[in-house]
Amino acid sequence: MKTVFCLFSMLAAITISPCVYADHHNEMVDLTGVWHATASTDDGSKEVVWTFKKDGGKLKGVSLDLDSQEERDLDRVTVKGKSVTLEIDVEQDGIEGMIRVEAKLKSPGKLEGMFEVVGDDGTEYMSGEVVAEKEVAFAGVWEAVSILPDGQEIKSQMKLSGDNAKLKGMLESENGEIELEKAVVKDKALRLEFEFDMEGNALDIVIKADSKGPDKLVGKWVASGDDGNELAEGDWSAVRKPQGLAGLWNVVATIPDSADYKGTLTLKGKKGSYSGASTRSDGKVSELTKIDTDGNKVVFSVPFEQDGISGIVTVTAEIEEDGSLDGEWVMTSDGQEVASDSWKATRAVK
Repeated sequence: MKTVFCLFSMLAAITISPCVYADHHNEMVDLTGVWHATASTDDGSKEVVWTFKKDGGKLKGVSLDLDSQEERDLDRVTVKGKSVTLEIDVEQDGIEGMIRVEAKLKSPGKLEGMFEVVGDDGTEYMSGEVVAEKEVAFAGVWEAVSILPDGQEIKSQMKLSGDNAKLKGMLESENGEIELEKAVVKDKALRLEFEFDMEGNALDIVIKADSKGPDKLVGKWVASGDDGNELAEGDWSAVRKPQGLAGLWNVVATIPDSADYKGTLTLKGKKGSYSGASTRSDGKVSELTKIDTDGNKVVFSVPFEQDGISGIVTVTAEIEEDGSLDGEWVMTSDGQEVASDSWKATRAVK
């Protein structure tokens, strides 16, 4: 191989398994999302960003080398318990080799391990440490508490939607609803800006909070007047609210050789006892005939009939960290599968 550094730059191609197991509860950890990884040797380090998305229930990902801005699709992985083994074939100047990473989940959202670059003849060209941390997806529903200067607590519910680069949302409290003017993510911090009316006086509120894991935010709020002078400040915190499946969902399903299906899904009830209906964009409503839930997985069926074609569409999806549903639909007719593709639903924010 031409140079050691050339091999090192290939670390941008490393992939991660779709699931590993958490230390304390032995539950599956969803790795969909964005991971910031650093591979280190005595000669320096390489930083890459791994982005994972599910397509039809299958995890797909790309890796971005932050130095070269080269992006590559990700591939081969083995998972056993908390251990992840990653292997990828590489070629440089006609010489074939392999990048192998062996890592373990040391804490929620953090992988640590070792990598090595070896030739087909077993020659080791490079080795070092790998650390990867998952970027918190801030979308979801949060229960927030603001502490006033006199010690009084003000509780509110914060609803955020979209990915971290394009967040939008609102705050709801006993004083009503307030739309957020800005919701900006930088590293592991969230900055919120909005205007609050207090007895006829408009106050500009800024909240800055750091993520303490995927489900907790801790920070400060600051209130300023029209002149920009700070008037008051206090502590602010929020915890992510666990949500069931009940509610209204916006659905997009990929249809082979056709435009995407768009509609809504309405679910009622609670875990273990849901009912619901699917509404197409033309307004036709079909009641769901079966809804089963198991952990973070949901399976439901709905009858289908159009242009003389009838059958049953069954959707199998998993609940993602950001609260969305991602999976696959399969249509059967007379007991035979006739079509299938990807399916995704995001909760409609009221």
